[in-house]
Amino acid sequence: MKLRSLLPGDDAEIKNIFMETIVMGQPLNFRIRFQDDFAHVSLGWYLIYARELCRCLITDDGQIVGYVLICADEKKFNRWMYKQTIRLMVKSIAVAPIGLLRGGTWGLYWRRVADGAKLRRQELPANFDMHAHVNMRSHARFGAGGLQSLRYVDEQAAILGFAGWYADINSKSGRRSASLERLGGQIIQRSYNRTLSWLAGESIERLRVVRQAALTEMKSAA
Repeated sequence: MKLRSLLPGDDAEIKNIFMETIVMGQPLNFRIRFQDDFAHVSLGWYLIYARELCRCLITDDGQIVGYVLICADEKKFNRWMYKQTIRLMVKSIAVAPIGLLRGGTWGLYWRRVADGAKLRRQELPANFDMHAHVNMRSHARFGAGGLQSLRYVDEQAAILGFAGWYADINSKSGRRSASLERLGGQIIQRSYNRTLSWLAGESIERLRVVRQAALTEMKSAA
């Protein structure tokens, strides 16, 4: 597997992977309204404003099996996310009274808003205000692609002048801590993930993990 820069036609497959893995590596078990809007709120900022930093993880035959999305401007990201989230919520509320917002759509959206508000209040170490969203299809998660993706973000953090970066990683309570630390991450905060706990039907913990910036000899495909 290798990383390469995003091509114009990659966005749809990145959104597919996001929706296929949204519940701890699995898709939702119900249909939601405004799915395209939801994917845009979750991924749009990276694909529009940080595209040059983002990468696809591809197999030797060119199949996209994962992605690395990076944000190096937290203030602009948070402002954009706030505006887009409000638009989606207003759109959802507009159809709720006439019964068009059925199933778990509203439950998903309001829990995501509550979780997002909590995350924005969490503090970071000095000069660690860069984050990454790294995701892969289930069958690709146990190969070298994961470590390659982490090292790519380490390198970008160093090039951009950050001391390090952070990611929010979901875990069934009590798991993954040791493996994350073996890979060079440090868990600085733990919080209850309201959305995923509801979707998975069990307690899911969000781990905020930081990694040091580091230049490497690894090269991604252009």
